[in-house]
Amino acid sequence: MPGDITGSISPVKEALPTSDAELRAYADSWGKRYDADPGEKNASINYAKALRALTQYPQAAAVMQAAAVKAPQDMEILAAYGKALADAGQLQQAADVLSRSYHGGAAGLVEHVRAGLGRRSTRRSYAGAAILSRRAEDRAGRAQCC
Repeated sequence: MPGDITGSISPVKEALPTSDAELRAYADSWGKRYDADPGEKNASINYAKALRALTQYPQAAAVMQAAAVKAPQDMEILAAYGKALADAGQLQQAADVLSRSYHGGAAGLVEHVRAGLGRRSTRRSYAGAAILSRRAEDRAGRAQCC
């Protein structure tokens, strides 16, 4: 809810506006919520989604990195972080984060983030990152339902 500055009652998955002016207003609104509490789940996911829609990919990745550090076990945050990294062209880092969110758990992600996302291994494609993202989202959905 754009009028609620806490972001506490707004759903995480909120549809993006269709017009450019509305999208910028949406990004500004979520940006203010994010600034009030960096790393808060709803604000981070919706602000990063708006930044990605505005093609501000590095900023979206930074927003989601803060959320991932604050909640390293939240699969939905990790999936959004991986997507933001992929959009920013950081495909290896995206694959690493998504892989860790699915396989390595929170400890691996925190270590990865604190290391400055500098660990390199084999190259993976955007398609590979997308597959891992879907797996993480599926896992998050199963964890929430039961």
